[in-house]
Amino acid sequence: MEQYKDSSLKPSLRAKDLLGRMTLREKIGQINQRLYGFSVYERNGEEITLSEELKRK
Repeated sequence: MEQYKDSSLKPSLRAKDLLGRMTLREKIGQINQRLYGFSVYERNGEEITLSEELKRK
């Protein structure tokens, strides 16, 4: 089992292992991502679509 998946290890060891496995592109993606929450979705009955707010951003 990979160290980052082993919940018995200290978080710092797990993080170090995971960061060592990530590409630069993945690391940059994590830094640059935004958390929009539920405002990115619109529900119309059973249909769920992306909101206009998200599309504008």
